[in-house]
Amino acid sequence: MLIRTWTPPKPKELPGDSAKAILKRRYAAGEIDEDEYLRRMSGISQDW
Repeated sequence: MLIRTWTPPKPKELPGDSAKAILKRRYAAGEIDEDEYLRRMSGISQDW
């Protein structure tokens, strides 16, 4: 007997949910300082 299951499609990434957008929000909110922001942005840029 064959049973099929339905898997809902994965939601597309929202523009505001990109790694860069999240870092920008955290920096703007004061959760991370400028050095941390720049270090992480540099890491993101190297990965892409």
